[in-house]
Amino acid sequence: MTLDANTANNFLLISDDLRSIRSGRIRQNRQDLAQRFDLSICVLGSPCFTCGRHYWEVDVGTSTEWDLGVCSESVNHRKRRIQLTTERGFWTVSLRTGGRLSASTVPPTFLFVDCKLQRVGIFLDMGMQNVSFFDAKGGSQVYTFRRVSAEEPLCPFLAPSIPPNGDQGVLSSCPVMNPGTTDAPVHPGEAR
Repeated sequence: MTLDANTANNFLLISDDLRSIRSGRIRQNRQDLAQRFDLSICVLGSPCFTCGRHYWEVDVGTSTEWDLGVCSESVNHRKRRIQLTTERGFWTVSLRTGGRLSASTVPPTFLFVDCKLQRVGIFLDMGMQNVSFFDAKGGSQVYTFRRVSAEEPLCPFLAPSIPPNGDQGVLSSCPVMNPGTTDAPVHPGEAR
């Protein structure tokens, strides 16, 4: 998974290899495109998915705030502030300062994990209409959205923290050890 620079908010700094982002304080001079997020500090990943099973990992490092997941390709809120809710086409998990983790359900579902997430695995199963989040280092499941709309393509979604909170907010797409696999991680005691 790489980042789609054509969707990136102008305050995002993107690495040359299109794998890492962080918020900056200086507005980038990027072309004004219809698909670019103007007010919300976020970016979509590439490719978008129409069918199949897909797994990718994002290194969140020591970031204290972030949003990760998938969204409908056609989200039409790109020129104003977006609301990360399933009703608006966003299936995300968010971390806020203080370690508060939540899923973008309505109302939000607050999540509890045993340790601080440093690398998040995301497994999208278009056939089953599920998107699951995992602690990629520890192997535990964090949350699963069910009945995810598969009527249109779904894209990876990333939003780092904003600089005023003092966090560098670097998010990096990680190579997966076996990119040919399309199965969710299996944990001891679980059957496939």
